Amino acid sequence: MARQETHVVGLDIGTTRTTAVIAEVNDDGRLEIMGVGTAESRGLRKGVIVNPDAAAEPIRRAVEEAERMSGLIAESVHVS
Repeated sequence: MARQETHVVGLDIGTTRTTAVIAEVNDDGRLEIMGVGTAESRGLRKGVIVNPDAAAEPIRRAVEEAERMSGLIAESVHVS
C-alpha cells in the first residue's frame, strides 16, 4: 500500500523570484498552507536555467524559509 503524504511542497522557479510553499494535507484531502519562502532568482534567463549553480542557492533559501515557517521538513518537491 502506498504511503499517503501528510504534506506537500511546491516550488515555482521564475525568472525574477523563486517561491516554495509547504502545505499540510488535511483528513478530507484539502491543503492548508503552513509555510512560504521566497528568494530572488538567479541563473535564469527568460524562464530557462542558464546557470544551474547560481539557480540552486535561491531554491535552497526559499525551501529553508518555508521549512522554518511551517516547522516541517521538505522530503520531496513538486516543481513548476
